[in-house]
Amino acid sequence: MRKSAAVLTILVGLLCAAGFSDARAGAAQQEPTTPRLHLGSDQTNIGEQAFVPMMLISSDEVNIGGVQVEITFASRLTSFEEARKDLSAVSADADVSAETRRDADDPENSILEVKIESKTKKAIPSGILAHLFFRISKEATGHDTIELRTKATAFTTDSPPRAVSLLTDNGVIKVIEKPVLFACFFYMH
Repeated sequence: MRKSAAVLTILVGLLCAAGFSDARAGAAQQEPTTPRLHLGSDQTNIGEQAFVPMMLISSDEVNIGGVQVEITFASRLTSFEEARKDLSAVSADADVSAETRRDADDPENSILEVKIESKTKKAIPSGILAHLFFRISKEATGHDTIELRTKATAFTTDSPPRAVSLLTDNGVIKVIEKPVLFACFFYMH
């Protein structure tokens, strides 16, 4: 009886292990292969600069040669200053350009359009494409959260380039107030 219980326990263990490994293999096959553009976040003080990283997570199935991004943000709370290309854009010899315009649908907002294009038609690798620099308005309060709503399209290195949809993650800038520091005069001298 003990022998059959031990054999049964071993068989059940093997079946469970096989089931878990099949489940993991199925999950790995079902992972989305759609490229993603991730906009990061920052936290800064009123009146100061915030920088937000823009990251591309590409897939093995698509060679991305360019990205066009639209970022909508509250223009009363922040303004765009500049975009600086980072390692992924540099390694693909890509140009980075950025310009802002008023949102025609909502005059309270601005739209930042960022274009990243490989000059050599080389695929842009996964990684940080650029850092976006924003200036926080003096009108902002220490409790404001500025959402950077993002839409993006990628283009392949094919000739002619083919449009590829990108999943996007919105960015966020949290505004904080500088903490007041109290110090003892006698301790500080």
